[in-house]
Amino acid sequence: MVKKSTATYIHANIKDLIKTRNKTKKAWQTLRNPLIKTELNRIEKLIKKLDKNSRQKDQTEELEALNTEDGTLWRKTKIMRKKAQKIPALLGENGFAYSDSIKAETIALSLEKQFLLNDLSHRETENEVKKSTENFSTLPLTNNQIDNLKCIQPSEVIKVIKNLNIKKACGLDCITNKMLKNLPCTMIFEFTEIINNIFKFNYFPKAWKTAVVVPILKPGKDPTQPENYRPISLLSTLSKLTENFILDKLNEHLAENKILCPEQFGFRKSLTTTHQLLRVVEYITSGFEKGECTGAVFLDVQKAFDRVWIQGLIHKLIGYKTPPHLLQLLKSYLKERKFAVKIGNSISEAKIMRAGIPQGGKISPVLYSLYVNDIPKTHKTLLEQVKKNYHIQRYEFSQQQQLLFTGTSSCSAPATIPQDPDRSHPHILCLQQQQQTIQLPELKVSSITNVPLPGIRPPSGAMGPKNYLFTVSLKNSIYPSTPI
Repeated sequence: MVKKSTATYIHANIKDLIKTRNKTKKAWQTLRNPLIKTELNRIEKLIKKLDKNSRQKDQTEELEALNTEDGTLWRKTKIMRKKAQKIPALLGENGFAYSDSIKAETIALSLEKQFLLNDLSHRETENEVKKSTENFSTLPLTNNQIDNLKCIQPSEVIKVIKNLNIKKACGLDCITNKMLKNLPCTMIFEFTEIINNIFKFNYFPKAWKTAVVVPILKPGKDPTQPENYRPISLLSTLSKLTENFILDKLNEHLAENKILCPEQFGFRKSLTTTHQLLRVVEYITSGFEKGECTGAVFLDVQKAFDRVWIQGLIHKLIGYKTPPHLLQLLKSYLKERKFAVKIGNSISEAKIMRAGIPQGGKISPVLYSLYVNDIPKTHKTLLEQVKKNYHIQRYEFSQQQQLLFTGTSSCSAPATIPQDPDRSHPHILCLQQQQQTIQLPELKVSSITNVPLPGIRPPSGAMGPKNYLFTVSLKNSIYPSTPI
């Protein structure tokens, strides 16, 4: 376990003393001279003293630099006042777990059940996916494809290392970002060679594919239930450093071929939730100007990253004509991933992730965007029948989606979740029903459940002399409109 330090670097005089200490230690181990041992002890005491003074000086300078105007004082105060929440006894399958090691194993078993596919099946889709992935696996890479790969330069690695945040937690190998910032040039050259070999052989190291999960209790949940803890995944810093270069090549392919749909704003450069909100406001305002009312359905995907169908994702990457060498590397990156839960100083046994993409990975957000990229924009049932009176818009931000519709007819305004078997497969989404809503500009909200909606009144006079409830379709079950 690496102890965190407040110092950002090791001073030059301490580095020189460490080199002298190492030479003296080697001489003592060889000659066993008592005088050399005395000198070794003196140098070690001096190093500890200088290191302590250096830490105190850095801490003093940090405290003196705190300011109320830029918020640094309040952030530091919050960190110092924050108390670590200890996980209480957990109720597992074999009774209560009291020790940290048993708690970690209990939560690991609970999380293992999350990294599974949704309980859905579609034989035709599964056969199609299996056939395409098997055909791709049998295709050998040509020498031209391998030779055309652009090698990563040490200067590029140094540039990425300089931008690393030293406060980020380390993974299972305990290699911190601070260590990477202190690497000598020879080690950076060696690591650059490793990255180039990863691209050359299309193989992602197995040692980097195990995540350390730190459980955090969800707000307002029962702390004794292991499923009420949110998993925070910590990946290897070397893995995330390498992912930067894989992501660059993937983004280059996506940009050249304009693959991501324009409605997707999540994890895209120069796009934020603010831009998406502006589009929604403009759409609603436009409806008001035309004398139309606007309804919205908000969808939240349950366990979005944890339930991704890996074979289905690879099938879609094949369909997007991802370069074969990059696709082989992504396949190696996604396969045979594991996780281990850490509580205190105890770590559970590594469990296999049978589905899902790694949380905390640099590539994961883009892969998820590609996974949901082909969700239908239109559908062929209820909306098709009323397309003359109603217009539907779709907006996306990562795992949240929103459907907006406007209408001027005196009949009920429909809002249905797209279900198009020709363009998506049933493994793709599992919606959180408690978070689905239908909303009007008056901000009157009613949750969609498995019973008919109690009613939402549109703006007065907006839908003709007679007002009706909205008709809502959820999982192909139509809730009929009711006169108010």
